[in-house]
Amino acid sequence: MELVNAIKGRRSIRKFQSQDVPKSVIKEILDTARWSPSWGNTQPWFLHVLTGQTLKKFKEMNLNQTLTGAPISPDVPMLEKWPDAMKARYGQLGKVVLSVQGIARDDKAGREKYYANMISVFDAPCLILACISRDNLVEYQMLDIGLIAQSICLIAHDKGLG
Repeated sequence: MELVNAIKGRRSIRKFQSQDVPKSVIKEILDTARWSPSWGNTQPWFLHVLTGQTLKKFKEMNLNQTLTGAPISPDVPMLEKWPDAMKARYGQLGKVVLSVQGIARDDKAGREKYYANMISVFDAPCLILACISRDNLVEYQMLDIGLIAQSICLIAHDKGLG
């Protein structure tokens, strides 16, 4: 697959097939992604692959925390006030996604079901978590983790996984 086609063709998947991703494919994705650039070749990422029972427990934990109203503490806080252009794009995306799912704006139960599915990573059979340490150069590591995350997404797309 050509790079331009991969970038333009990649999509956020909101419903995955139930079949497992072969370990050999996961290994190939990770072996290729590790070539992603990083500041000073520091490669600060820690990649964790969740499948099977581990992934099931992860999904259940996330869903439980959400349904019980447990306070969230994101590593990167959301903006309190979005710049107008970004807010408009973000709002438009929400409308399009819900519309494509056939969920009306006033369908609270439908939206809640969709968000619960989102928190459960849309039934993905494999989840790769890209993590960094908060102890070192977080600003640079955030750029680096974005690079390897995009590499993982593009390689997975090239392998027909989304």
